Amino acid sequence: MTKSAAQGASDHDLDAVDTEESGLRDRFFHLPPVLQWVTRLTALAFVLFHITTAWVGALPNFIHRGIHVGIALSLVYVLFGARRGGRPAWHDYLSIIVVIVICLNVIIDYERIVEIGTMGEPPLRDLILGAMLVVISLETGRRTIGPFLPMLGILFLLYAYFGPYIPGLLGHKGFSVKTLLEISYLTTRGMWGLVTAVIATVIAMFIIFGATIAASGAGNSLKGISLWVGGRMVGGGAYVAVIASSLFGTISGSTVSNVVATGSFTIPMMKGLGYNRSFAGAVEATASTGGQLMPPVMGAAAFIMAEYLGVPYRDVMLPALLPALLYYAGAFFAVRFYAQKHHLPPVPPEQVERTAVVFHPFRLLLLAVPLATLIHFLLAGIDTSRAVLYALLAAVITHLGLGPLRQLKERLVVLWHSMEGAAVALAVITPLALCAQIVVMVVGTTGIGIKLSETIISLSHGNLPLALGLAAIVAIVLGMGLPTPAAYVVAAAVLAPTLTGMGLTELSAHMFLFYFAVMSAITPPVCAAVYVAANVANAPWLTVARYAMALALPGLIVPFLFVSSPVFLAEGSTLEIARASLTGLFGVAVLAASTMGFLLRPTTAWERIALAIAALLLLEAGWLTDVIGVCVAGLAFFVQWTGLRAAADQATSGGKD
Repeated sequence: MTKSAAQGASDHDLDAVDTEESGLRDRFFHLPPVLQWVTRLTALAFVLFHITTAWVGALPNFIHRGIHVGIALSLVYVLFGARRGGRPAWHDYLSIIVVIVICLNVIIDYERIVEIGTMGEPPLRDLILGAMLVVISLETGRRTIGPFLPMLGILFLLYAYFGPYIPGLLGHKGFSVKTLLEISYLTTRGMWGLVTAVIATVIAMFIIFGATIAASGAGNSLKGISLWVGGRMVGGGAYVAVIASSLFGTISGSTVSNVVATGSFTIPMMKGLGYNRSFAGAVEATASTGGQLMPPVMGAAAFIMAEYLGVPYRDVMLPALLPALLYYAGAFFAVRFYAQKHHLPPVPPEQVERTAVVFHPFRLLLLAVPLATLIHFLLAGIDTSRAVLYALLAAVITHLGLGPLRQLKERLVVLWHSMEGAAVALAVITPLALCAQIVVMVVGTTGIGIKLSETIISLSHGNLPLALGLAAIVAIVLGMGLPTPAAYVVAAAVLAPTLTGMGLTELSAHMFLFYFAVMSAITPPVCAAVYVAANVANAPWLTVARYAMALALPGLIVPFLFVSSPVFLAEGSTLEIARASLTGLFGVAVLAASTMGFLLRPTTAWERIALAIAALLLLEAGWLTDVIGVCVAGLAFFVQWTGLRAAADQATSGGKD
C-alpha cells in the first residue's frame, strides 16, 4: 500500500460531515452551556427512539407520532428561538411546556381518543389542545421553512370555515371551528395523518442513515470517484458535478443539501476551468435536483408516495430508475456538447487523486457496504424502516471498524455529532409535515380536490395532454413556495384523482406529479436549488435558472412520456424496456445537442430544430417514431460531418496554395 493510499484510508473519520447538517448542528452552540447539553442529549435520545422503534416496530399511531412531534417541536423552539441569534425567549419555554402537554395528552389517553374518533363528544380540553397544536404547527413552520406553507395552511382553514359564503363551484357547506379542531387533533385525518406518520418512521431513519454515512467519510469517497471518472474528460469539471451530485443524491435525497455539499467544490472548479459562472451554477442546480429522482434514496416525497399507493418502497424505486438515468444522461450530454463548443479543458491531473487512493478498499467499503445493504433489503421487500436500520448498522460498523484503533474515540465523537445533526434535520422537517397535513385534511374534508378535478377536466375538454399540462403547471406553482414533499402532498391530494379518473394508473399519475414537484426547484420565479447555486457561483439567479431549464429539459419531457408509454416505468417485457432505454438514451443525447447548439460543430437554427424533432420522436416509445427519429438525427449528423469534411479539405487545399 502506498503512503498516500494509507493516509486516505486512515483519515476517513476526520472528513467533514454533510454541510447542511453541520450548519444545523451549529445551532446547539448558540445556547448556554447547561441548556446546550440538555438539548444535545435530547437530540441523541430522539435519534435512539427512532432506531429502537425501527428494530422492535412502531408504537400505536397516536403514541409514536405524539412522541416524535413532542420532541421535534420542543427542539425547534430551543434551536430556532425568538431572540437574536436564534436563542430561545421566555415564551419559547412556555411553548415547549404546551407542546409537551399536547403530546402527553394523546400518548396517555390514546385509547380514549381513539374512541372519541369513532363516537362520543370531545371534551373542551381536547379542543383547546387541538387549537394550540394548530397554532404551534404554523409558528414552528414559519420559523423553520418560511411563511409560505403556514400561510397556505391558514388559507385552507379559512376556506373550510367560510365555505357557505364562497360562490360558484368552490363553495361548500362549511365546517365549524369545533369540527375542524376535532378532526385536526383527534383523528388520523388531521395533524397525526399520513405525512406525519411517514416522517416519524421511514424518513426519520433515512435522515439518520444519510447523516451517518456522510460523517463516515463517504462524501469524500464520492468526491474522489467523481473526479477520477469525470475529471479527465474535456470540460471535466462539469462531469464531476453531474457524477458527484447523482451519487450524493443516492444517499441524500435533498436538493439543497446536495447543492451545498457538492457545489462547494464543483462550482469553483468549473469556474476555474473556464466555465461561464452562470452555467456552472446551473449544472450544479440541475444535477442536485436530480438527486431526489435517483434511487435507491429518493426524496422524502417518494416515500410518502409509496404510502399513498400502499405499496413497498421498492415498487416506487425500481420504476423510477430509468427516468432518473435519462435525466442524468441528458445533463451529461449537454455538458459534453457545451464543453466541446467552448473548448474547455479537463481537470488538472494534480487535482485528481491517484487510483490507489480513490479505489482503496477502506474508502470504497465506507460507501459500498451501507448502500449494498440498503439496496439488498429494499429489493427483498422487507419493511423499509427495518431495511434502513440494517444499512445504518452496516454504516456504523464500517465507520468504527475501518482505520487505526487509536482513532476509535474520534470516530465515536464524529458519529455522535452526526446523530445530533440528524436530530435537528428531523426536527426541522416535522413542522413541514404538520402544515402539509392541514392542507391534506381540508382537501379531504371539503371535497375541493374533486371540484378542482372537475375544473381541470372542463378546461381541458377531456383532452389528456392538455390536462397533464395544467396539472404540471399546478405542481410547479405549488413547488415554488413549498419544499418538494409538501408540494407533492398537496398536488397529489388535489390532482391525482383527476389524472387517475382520466385513465392513468395510480403509479404514473403520482410519479408525474412527483416529477414536477421536484422540477420546481429549478423553475423560476421561486427556485430554491437555483438560488443556492447562484449564491455559490456569484451569478445572477435568473441566468442560472435559464441554463438549468435547458439542462433539465429531459426532466420536463420524460413525465409526459411515461404517462403515454408505461414502458419507461419498467412496465413491459424485457425487450420493450431495453429498446425504450436505448432509444431514450439516444433521444436525450440528441435533445442535448439541440439545446446546447452543438453536435460536431456549432449548429444552425434549422439543424437545432431538426435535432429537437428527432429527439421527441426518439423519446416516444414506438418503432415507427424511433426509425423516423434516427433518420432525422442521422441526416443532421451527416450534414454536419460533410460540412466539416468540406471545411477541412478547403483548409488543406488553401495551405497547399
